Amino acid sequence: VVIDPDKQVESVDNAGSRTRVVDHIDASKAHPESVFRDDGESVVKSSGGVTYRGSGTDGESSRGRKSLSEVRTSWFAYRLKVDAPGKPHRLEITYPADVRMRYVVSLFEDEKYTRSENLVDQGIVSDGSGKPGDVRTKEIIFWPRTHRPAVAFVNALTGSRASVVDITLKEYTDGLPDNSGKHDKEEITIGPYFEESYLTRHLGGAPSLDNSNGLSAGSYTDWGAYYEAVTRLAQMLKYRGENAAMFPVLTYGASLYPSEYIEGNGRYDTGIHYRDGRHPQQKDIVELILRVFERHDLKFIPVFAFYSRLPGVEAHLESHPADSDGVLMRHRNGEYAHQALRFAGGGKFGPAYNPLHPVVQGEMTKIIDEFVDRYGEHESLADIAIQINTTGWTQYPG
Repeated sequence: VVIDPDKQVESVDNAGSRTRVVDHIDASKAHPESVFRDDGESVVKSSGGVTYRGSGTDGESSRGRKSLSEVRTSWFAYRLKVDAPGKPHRLEITYPADVRMRYVVSLFEDEKYTRSENLVDQGIVSDGSGKPGDVRTKEIIFWPRTHRPAVAFVNALTGSRASVVDITLKEYTDGLPDNSGKHDKEEITIGPYFEESYLTRHLGGAPSLDNSNGLSAGSYTDWGAYYEAVTRLAQMLKYRGENAAMFPVLTYGASLYPSEYIEGNGRYDTGIHYRDGRHPQQKDIVELILRVFERHDLKFIPVFAFYSRLPGVEAHLESHPADSDGVLMRHRNGEYAHQALRFAGGGKFGPAYNPLHPVVQGEMTKIIDEFVDRYGEHESLADIAIQINTTGWTQYPG
């Protein structure tokens, strides 16, 4: 894959970007099972002359529960109609302004794939302060892969209802409009933060199928899927009038680039799992991002989330077991932190290393230095961020 970062990109202005309605759903009306599904608890309600569908009132948090199977949430969903998969679409969700609610909007697809693929998960939060009869609209940009994606509304606030008046799906026939002049790029850097780097999943880069063993096909991400996803990310940023994006290049032991100091896995670059060996080497997705962003005059802020073991630290502990008390962080109960604390999903690794220890700092510095040496000359590389939270071990002991 060869990408010229200096290639001029043709932009589409607001006047030249047309939309057309490809689907409209009145949520207050009944629909066949091929279009509508729920948990049996959704109801049609009215407020100030506005009729809408509301979910049941269950919206329990998963916090403190042993498994997701114990979580009870109310939901309803619709199957959408798409004429041109691969083109940008705008999903408009209208909801009553005077109803207090908090719920998740989840776009997903399950046609032609071995498992359901989530495209988008976004939230709608309303304090219900609007006037009766008023409505508000949530807008979601996405690139459908199939003709029949689905949208689910999942309640997240016990006692309230996920409420929807209607749903309108519009197709951008000429691509997304370019609103990049919305902010003064010399004065402000603005853009989204992604907690994980599932670019091909959320931006619709289509995976390719692997039928090499003659059995059921698996779907994996190749260079084409990543190029498509990164290009769409750039287009979406310019549509939103933003000029930067921030997401991990290292998290949960997986990196978006080949590294001498990270073992890596197929969490994001699933293409290394092709059974016919077509992509045996890890892809340099960071190089791809930086070149595409330079082409679109955007900035990338890579995030390092140290959530997993580092080969260099583990090798030191194996050869110097007496250093465990300094390298490994201890919990206040006297146990090592990775033994006392567990991920909510039952993982065995957490805030294990002591970031104040020279061995740990040395390995972190090697990783950052390697990254800067490799990509530091790119104009699109803005800053470098290190994630600090209770999941990783960059938190300080105490």
